[in-house]
Amino acid sequence: MRVRCVWAWMVLVLWVTAAADKTAVAQPAPAENLEGSKVTLDAADAPLADVLQDLARQSGNKPLVVPKGFQDVRLTLHLRSVPYWQALDEIGRRAGLYLASYDTLEPTLPGPFEDVGVYLGPVALKLANVYSHRGFAKWCPGKSLGYAFVCSWEDRLCVLGGRATFTRVLTDGGVELKPQRDLCIISPGTRYTEGDVVSLLPHGYMTVFFRDIPPQTRSVAKVSGTLSLDVAVGRREVVIEDALGGGARGATNDGLTLKVVATERVNQFFCVVLDAERDGKPTPLAGFQQGAPYGVCLVDPAGRLVRGSLGRARDMHVPSLTEGLKALAAKAGEGTRFAFFSDFPEKGGPWSLRYSCPEKMLVLEEHFKFENLPLP
Repeated sequence: MRVRCVWAWMVLVLWVTAAADKTAVAQPAPAENLEGSKVTLDAADAPLADVLQDLARQSGNKPLVVPKGFQDVRLTLHLRSVPYWQALDEIGRRAGLYLASYDTLEPTLPGPFEDVGVYLGPVALKLANVYSHRGFAKWCPGKSLGYAFVCSWEDRLCVLGGRATFTRVLTDGGVELKPQRDLCIISPGTRYTEGDVVSLLPHGYMTVFFRDIPPQTRSVAKVSGTLSLDVAVGRREVVIEDALGGGARGATNDGLTLKVVATERVNQFFCVVLDAERDGKPTPLAGFQQGAPYGVCLVDPAGRLVRGSLGRARDMHVPSLTEGLKALAAKAGEGTRFAFFSDFPEKGGPWSLRYSCPEKMLVLEEHFKFENLPLP
Protein backbone atom coordinates (compact mmCIF):
# COMPACT_ATOMS: atom_id res chain seq x y z
CA MET A 1 0.00 0.00 0.00
CA ARG A 2 1.21 3.47 -0.84
CA VAL A 3 -0.21 6.67 0.71
CA ARG A 4 0.27 10.19 -0.59
CA CYS A 5 -1.01 13.38 1.05
CA VAL A 6 -2.78 16.21 -0.79
CA TRP A 7 -3.89 19.28 1.18
CA ALA A 8 -7.64 19.72 0.97
CA TRP A 9 -7.72 23.39 -0.04
CA MET A 10 -6.29 22.26 -3.40
CA VAL A 11 -8.90 19.58 -4.23
CA LEU A 12 -10.16 19.74 -7.82
CA VAL A 13 -13.32 21.81 -8.22
CA LEU A 14 -16.34 19.74 -9.19
CA TRP A 15 -19.79 20.80 -10.41
CA VAL A 16 -22.44 19.09 -8.28
CA THR A 17 -26.23 19.21 -8.00
CA ALA A 18 -28.11 20.80 -5.13
CA ALA A 19 -30.17 19.09 -2.44
CA ALA A 20 -32.13 20.11 0.67
CA ASP A 21 -31.39 18.25 3.90
CA LYS A 22 -33.27 18.21 7.18
CA THR A 23 -30.48 16.61 9.17
CA ALA A 24 -26.94 17.57 10.06
CA VAL A 25 -24.08 16.81 7.71
CA ALA A 26 -22.42 13.52 8.62
CA GLN A 27 -18.96 13.87 10.11
CA PRO A 28 -16.17 11.86 8.44
CA ALA A 29 -13.99 9.69 10.61
CA PRO A 30 -10.85 11.56 11.73
CA ALA A 31 -8.69 8.43 11.65
CA GLU A 32 -5.83 8.25 9.18
CA ASN A 33 -5.44 4.47 9.33
CA LEU A 34 -5.58 3.30 5.72
CA GLU A 35 -4.43 -0.22 6.47
CA GLY A 36 -6.97 -2.97 5.94
CA SER A 37 -8.76 -4.10 9.10
CA LYS A 38 -7.92 -7.57 10.41
CA VAL A 39 -10.52 -9.41 12.48
CA THR A 40 -10.66 -12.57 14.55
CA LEU A 41 -14.05 -14.24 14.89
CA ASP A 42 -14.74 -17.17 17.22
CA ALA A 43 -18.41 -18.05 17.03
CA ALA A 44 -20.05 -21.27 18.19
CA ASP A 45 -23.70 -21.45 17.18
CA ALA A 46 -23.89 -17.65 17.60
CA PRO A 47 -26.74 -15.47 16.26
CA LEU A 48 -25.90 -13.81 12.96
CA ALA A 49 -26.60 -10.38 14.48
CA ASP A 50 -23.96 -10.97 17.17
CA VAL A 51 -21.36 -12.05 14.60
CA LEU A 52 -22.00 -8.91 12.52
CA GLN A 53 -21.75 -6.71 15.61
CA ASP A 54 -18.40 -8.29 16.49
CA LEU A 55 -17.19 -7.74 12.93
CA ALA A 56 -18.14 -4.04 13.15
CA ARG A 57 -16.59 -3.61 16.59
CA GLN A 58 -13.20 -4.98 15.55
CA SER A 59 -13.02 -3.16 12.20
CA GLY A 60 -14.53 0.20 13.09
CA ASN A 61 -17.07 -0.09 10.28
CA LYS A 62 -20.82 0.30 10.65
CA PRO A 63 -22.70 -2.85 11.70
CA LEU A 64 -24.71 -4.44 8.89
CA VAL A 65 -28.39 -5.12 9.50
CA VAL A 66 -29.70 -8.67 9.42
CA PRO A 67 -32.35 -8.88 6.67
CA LYS A 68 -35.88 -10.12 7.30
CA GLY A 69 -36.15 -13.89 7.46
CA PHE A 70 -32.57 -14.31 8.71
CA GLN A 71 -32.99 -13.26 12.34
CA ASP A 72 -32.85 -16.88 13.52
CA VAL A 73 -29.71 -17.78 11.54
CA ARG A 74 -26.86 -18.99 13.74
CA LEU A 75 -23.22 -19.42 12.70
CA THR A 76 -20.20 -21.37 13.78
CA LEU A 77 -16.91 -20.10 12.41
CA HIS A 78 -13.34 -19.56 13.54
CA LEU A 79 -11.32 -16.94 11.65
CA ARG A 80 -7.89 -15.74 12.76
CA SER A 81 -6.60 -12.31 11.75
CA VAL A 82 -8.22 -12.23 8.30
CA PRO A 83 -9.06 -9.14 6.21
CA TYR A 84 -12.43 -7.53 6.90
CA TRP A 85 -13.72 -8.32 3.41
CA GLN A 86 -12.66 -11.94 3.59
CA ALA A 87 -14.50 -12.32 6.91
CA LEU A 88 -17.63 -10.68 5.49
CA ASP A 89 -17.53 -12.96 2.45
CA GLU A 90 -17.25 -16.02 4.68
CA ILE A 91 -20.15 -14.87 6.86
CA GLY A 92 -22.25 -14.28 3.76
CA ARG A 93 -21.35 -17.68 2.27
CA ARG A 94 -22.40 -19.52 5.41
CA ALA A 95 -25.55 -17.48 5.99
CA GLY A 96 -26.68 -17.44 2.35
CA LEU A 97 -26.29 -13.68 1.99
CA TYR A 98 -24.32 -11.21 -0.11
CA LEU A 99 -23.54 -7.50 0.12
CA ALA A 100 -25.86 -5.73 -2.32
CA SER A 101 -25.22 -2.48 -4.17
CA TYR A 102 -26.91 -0.31 -1.53
CA ASP A 103 -24.64 -1.59 1.25
CA THR A 104 -27.26 -4.00 2.59
CA LEU A 105 -27.23 -7.75 3.05
CA GLU A 106 -29.54 -9.62 0.68
CA PRO A 107 -30.33 -13.33 0.16
CA THR A 108 -28.00 -15.01 -2.31
CA LEU A 109 -29.64 -15.54 -5.68
CA PRO A 110 -30.17 -19.14 -6.86
CA GLY A 111 -27.97 -20.68 -9.52
CA PRO A 112 -24.22 -21.09 -10.02
CA PHE A 113 -22.14 -18.26 -8.60
CA GLU A 114 -18.47 -17.52 -9.20
CA ASP A 115 -16.73 -15.02 -6.94
CA VAL A 116 -13.85 -13.40 -8.85
CA GLY A 117 -12.06 -10.80 -6.78
CA VAL A 118 -9.03 -9.69 -4.78
CA TYR A 119 -8.56 -8.14 -1.33
CA LEU A 120 -6.44 -4.96 -1.34
CA GLY A 121 -5.95 -3.65 2.19
CA PRO A 122 -9.23 -1.90 3.13
CA VAL A 123 -10.59 -2.52 -0.39
CA ALA A 124 -12.26 -5.43 -2.16
CA LEU A 125 -12.14 -5.36 -5.97
CA LYS A 126 -14.53 -7.81 -7.61
CA LEU A 127 -15.59 -8.63 -11.13
CA ALA A 128 -19.26 -7.72 -11.65
CA ASN A 129 -19.91 -8.19 -15.38
CA VAL A 130 -18.22 -9.38 -18.54
CA TYR A 131 -19.64 -8.45 -21.93
CA SER A 132 -18.84 -8.01 -25.57
CA HIS A 133 -19.57 -4.72 -27.28
CA ARG A 134 -19.95 -3.69 -30.88
CA GLY A 135 -19.68 -0.01 -31.67
CA PHE A 136 -20.87 1.77 -34.81
CA ALA A 137 -19.90 5.37 -34.07
CA LYS A 138 -16.68 6.79 -35.48
CA TRP A 139 -15.13 7.22 -32.05
CA CYS A 140 -15.76 3.59 -30.96
CA PRO A 141 -15.88 1.35 -34.04
CA GLY A 142 -15.54 -2.41 -34.11
CA LYS A 143 -15.92 -5.10 -31.47
CA SER A 144 -14.54 -4.90 -27.95
CA LEU A 145 -14.39 -6.86 -24.70
CA GLY A 146 -15.55 -5.19 -21.51
CA TYR A 147 -15.03 -5.89 -17.81
CA ALA A 148 -16.99 -4.10 -15.08
CA PHE A 149 -15.60 -4.19 -11.54
CA VAL A 150 -17.15 -3.10 -8.26
CA CYS A 151 -14.70 -1.47 -5.87
CA SER A 152 -15.80 -1.59 -2.21
CA TRP A 153 -13.95 0.05 0.67
CA GLU A 154 -14.41 -0.13 4.42
CA ASP A 155 -17.03 2.48 5.32
CA ARG A 156 -14.89 3.88 8.14
CA LEU A 157 -13.00 5.60 5.31
CA CYS A 158 -14.46 8.72 3.69
CA VAL A 159 -13.63 8.08 0.02
CA LEU A 160 -14.53 10.92 -2.34
CA GLY A 161 -13.42 9.32 -5.61
CA GLY A 162 -10.76 7.29 -7.28
CA ARG A 163 -9.28 5.89 -10.46
CA ALA A 164 -7.57 2.80 -11.80
CA THR A 165 -4.97 2.14 -14.47
CA PHE A 166 -4.35 -1.20 -16.17
CA THR A 167 -0.61 -1.62 -16.64
CA ARG A 168 -0.53 -5.03 -18.35
CA VAL A 169 -3.21 -7.31 -19.78
CA LEU A 170 -2.35 -10.59 -21.55
CA THR A 171 -4.59 -13.14 -23.27
CA ASP A 172 -4.08 -16.86 -22.77
CA GLY A 173 -2.20 -16.78 -26.08
CA GLY A 174 0.28 -14.18 -24.81
CA VAL A 175 -1.17 -11.25 -26.81
CA GLU A 176 -1.01 -7.96 -24.92
CA LEU A 177 -4.27 -5.97 -24.86
CA LYS A 178 -4.46 -2.19 -24.56
CA PRO A 179 -7.42 -0.51 -22.85
CA GLN A 180 -9.43 1.98 -24.90
CA ARG A 181 -8.84 4.54 -22.14
CA ASP A 182 -5.76 4.83 -19.98
CA LEU A 183 -7.73 5.86 -16.87
CA CYS A 184 -10.87 4.34 -15.32
CA ILE A 185 -12.75 6.77 -13.06
CA ILE A 186 -14.37 5.49 -9.85
CA SER A 187 -17.21 7.60 -8.40
CA PRO A 188 -18.90 6.57 -5.14
CA GLY A 189 -22.53 5.58 -5.46
CA THR A 190 -25.23 7.65 -3.75
CA ARG A 191 -28.20 6.73 -1.59
CA TYR A 192 -31.36 8.70 -0.77
CA THR A 193 -32.74 8.25 2.73
CA GLU A 194 -35.74 9.66 4.56
CA GLY A 195 -36.22 13.36 3.91
CA ASP A 196 -34.33 13.21 0.60
CA VAL A 197 -31.01 13.19 2.44
CA VAL A 198 -28.23 12.04 0.11
CA SER A 199 -25.18 10.13 1.32
CA LEU A 200 -22.26 8.43 -0.38
CA LEU A 201 -22.09 4.65 -0.54
CA PRO A 202 -18.79 2.88 0.27
CA HIS A 203 -18.33 1.53 -3.24
CA GLY A 204 -18.06 2.54 -6.87
CA TYR A 205 -17.88 0.93 -10.30
CA MET A 206 -15.23 1.00 -13.00
CA THR A 207 -15.35 -0.40 -16.53
CA VAL A 208 -12.54 -1.14 -18.96
CA PHE A 209 -12.79 -2.04 -22.68
CA PHE A 210 -10.29 -3.79 -24.93
CA ARG A 211 -10.41 -3.90 -28.73
CA ASP A 212 -8.84 -6.21 -31.32
CA ILE A 213 -9.31 -9.42 -29.34
CA PRO A 214 -7.68 -12.39 -31.18
CA PRO A 215 -10.42 -14.83 -32.29
CA GLN A 216 -8.69 -17.81 -30.66
CA THR A 217 -8.70 -16.17 -27.21
CA ARG A 218 -10.32 -18.31 -24.50
CA SER A 219 -9.54 -16.14 -21.45
CA VAL A 220 -7.64 -13.08 -20.29
CA ALA A 221 -4.79 -14.80 -18.51
CA LYS A 222 -3.13 -11.95 -16.62
CA VAL A 223 -4.35 -8.52 -15.55
CA SER A 224 -2.35 -6.07 -13.43
CA GLY A 225 -2.89 -2.46 -12.53
CA THR A 226 -3.01 0.22 -9.83
CA LEU A 227 -6.03 1.41 -7.87
CA SER A 228 -5.98 4.90 -6.30
CA LEU A 229 -8.63 6.22 -3.88
CA ASP A 230 -8.95 9.79 -2.58
CA VAL A 231 -9.59 9.57 1.17
CA ALA A 232 -10.78 12.62 3.13
CA VAL A 233 -9.52 13.11 6.68
CA GLY A 234 -10.90 15.54 9.26
CA ARG A 235 -12.93 18.68 8.65
CA ARG A 236 -12.36 22.40 8.26
CA GLU A 237 -15.25 24.82 8.26
CA VAL A 238 -15.90 28.51 7.72
CA VAL A 239 -19.21 29.91 8.99
CA ILE A 240 -20.61 33.29 7.95
CA GLU A 241 -23.33 34.36 10.37
CA ASP A 242 -26.37 36.22 8.99
CA ALA A 243 -24.91 35.70 5.52
CA LEU A 244 -28.03 36.97 3.73
CA GLY A 245 -28.42 40.10 5.84
CA GLY A 246 -26.87 42.45 3.27
CA GLY A 247 -23.75 44.54 3.43
CA ALA A 248 -20.23 43.19 3.88
CA ARG A 249 -20.44 39.71 5.36
CA GLY A 250 -17.50 37.41 5.83
CA ALA A 251 -15.57 35.08 8.11
CA THR A 252 -12.06 33.62 8.44
CA ASN A 253 -10.88 30.27 9.75
CA ASP A 254 -7.43 28.68 9.50
CA GLY A 255 -6.28 31.32 7.02
CA LEU A 256 -9.24 30.96 4.64
CA THR A 257 -11.47 34.03 4.27
CA LEU A 258 -14.91 33.88 2.67
CA LYS A 259 -16.93 36.96 1.72
CA VAL A 260 -20.50 37.19 0.44
CA VAL A 261 -20.40 39.38 -2.68
CA ALA A 262 -24.04 39.17 -3.76
CA THR A 263 -27.27 37.24 -3.11
CA GLU A 264 -30.09 37.04 -5.67
CA ARG A 265 -33.04 34.80 -6.50
CA VAL A 266 -32.94 33.32 -10.02
CA ASN A 267 -36.25 31.61 -10.87
CA GLN A 268 -36.46 28.58 -8.54
CA PHE A 269 -32.84 29.00 -7.48
CA PHE A 270 -31.20 31.20 -4.89
CA CYS A 271 -27.66 32.31 -5.71
CA VAL A 272 -24.89 33.35 -3.33
CA VAL A 273 -21.70 34.74 -4.90
CA LEU A 274 -18.59 34.14 -2.78
CA ASP A 275 -15.04 35.44 -2.91
CA ALA A 276 -12.36 33.28 -1.28
CA GLU A 277 -8.91 34.37 -0.20
CA ARG A 278 -6.06 32.63 1.53
CA ASP A 279 -3.26 34.73 3.00
CA GLY A 280 -4.65 37.73 1.10
CA LYS A 281 -4.61 36.03 -2.32
CA PRO A 282 -7.60 34.69 -4.29
CA THR A 283 -7.96 30.94 -3.92
CA PRO A 284 -10.35 28.43 -5.53
CA LEU A 285 -12.92 26.65 -3.39
CA ALA A 286 -13.31 22.91 -3.84
CA GLY A 287 -16.70 21.49 -4.76
CA PHE A 288 -17.78 17.97 -3.88
CA GLN A 289 -20.01 15.23 -5.24
CA GLN A 290 -23.60 15.28 -4.07
CA GLY A 291 -23.86 13.26 -0.87
CA ALA A 292 -20.34 14.02 0.34
CA PRO A 293 -20.11 15.30 3.95
CA TYR A 294 -18.49 18.50 2.67
CA GLY A 295 -19.45 21.51 0.57
CA VAL A 296 -21.56 24.64 0.91
CA CYS A 297 -24.90 24.94 2.67
CA LEU A 298 -27.25 27.53 4.12
CA VAL A 299 -28.67 27.03 7.61
CA ASP A 300 -31.97 28.61 8.64
CA PRO A 301 -32.63 29.87 12.19
CA ALA A 302 -34.20 26.49 13.08
CA GLY A 303 -31.07 24.60 12.02
CA ARG A 304 -32.43 23.16 8.75
CA LEU A 305 -29.75 22.70 6.10
CA VAL A 306 -30.13 23.57 2.43
CA ARG A 307 -27.17 22.21 0.49
CA GLY A 308 -25.95 24.01 -2.59
CA SER A 309 -23.90 23.40 -5.70
CA LEU A 310 -20.64 25.29 -6.09
CA GLY A 311 -19.05 26.20 -9.39
CA ARG A 312 -17.04 28.73 -11.36
CA ALA A 313 -18.61 31.38 -13.56
CA ARG A 314 -17.97 29.41 -16.74
CA ASP A 315 -19.67 26.35 -15.20
CA MET A 316 -22.98 28.13 -14.80
CA HIS A 317 -25.85 26.39 -16.60
CA VAL A 318 -28.70 28.21 -14.92
CA PRO A 319 -30.87 30.13 -17.46
CA SER A 320 -32.02 33.71 -17.10
CA LEU A 321 -29.26 35.06 -14.90
CA THR A 322 -29.98 38.56 -13.70
CA GLU A 323 -27.96 41.41 -15.16
CA GLY A 324 -26.17 41.80 -11.87
CA LEU A 325 -25.05 38.17 -11.81
CA LYS A 326 -24.01 38.34 -15.46
CA ALA A 327 -21.80 41.30 -14.65
CA LEU A 328 -20.25 39.46 -11.69
CA ALA A 329 -19.66 36.37 -13.84
CA ALA A 330 -17.96 38.47 -16.53
CA LYS A 331 -15.38 39.86 -14.12
CA ALA A 332 -15.12 36.83 -11.80
CA GLY A 333 -11.62 36.12 -10.55
CA GLU A 334 -9.88 32.91 -9.54
CA GLY A 335 -11.43 33.03 -6.07
CA THR A 336 -15.02 33.79 -7.11
CA ARG A 337 -17.55 30.96 -6.89
CA PHE A 338 -21.31 30.85 -7.50
CA ALA A 339 -23.33 28.77 -5.01
CA PHE A 340 -26.83 27.80 -6.19
CA PHE A 341 -29.53 26.44 -3.90
CA SER A 342 -32.70 24.82 -5.25
CA ASP A 343 -36.11 24.80 -3.54
CA PHE A 344 -34.94 27.65 -1.36
CA PRO A 345 -37.82 29.01 0.80
CA GLU A 346 -38.52 32.66 1.44
CA LYS A 347 -35.96 33.61 4.00
CA GLY A 348 -36.97 34.75 7.42
CA GLY A 349 -34.57 35.56 10.22
CA PRO A 350 -30.77 35.28 10.15
CA TRP A 351 -29.40 32.53 7.89
CA SER A 352 -25.79 31.37 8.19
CA LEU A 353 -23.60 30.03 5.39
CA ARG A 354 -21.25 27.12 6.01
CA TYR A 355 -18.45 25.93 3.79
CA SER A 356 -16.55 22.80 4.77
CA CYS A 357 -13.79 20.68 3.27
CA PRO A 358 -11.42 17.96 4.48
CA GLU A 359 -8.52 18.91 6.70
CA LYS A 360 -6.39 17.01 4.23
CA MET A 361 -6.65 14.37 1.51
CA LEU A 362 -4.77 11.09 1.43
CA VAL A 363 -4.32 9.03 -1.74
CA LEU A 364 -4.48 5.30 -1.07
CA GLU A 365 -2.71 3.26 -3.75
CA GLU A 366 -3.01 -0.51 -4.11
CA HIS A 367 -1.67 -2.77 -6.86
CA PHE A 368 -4.00 -5.50 -8.10
CA LYS A 369 -3.62 -8.70 -10.12
CA PHE A 370 -6.17 -11.05 -11.68
CA GLU A 371 -5.63 -14.31 -13.49
CA ASN A 372 -7.77 -16.13 -16.05
CA LEU A 373 -10.65 -13.66 -16.29
CA PRO A 374 -13.48 -15.33 -18.23
CA LEU A 375 -14.90 -14.24 -21.58
CA PRO A 376 -18.63 -13.45 -22.01
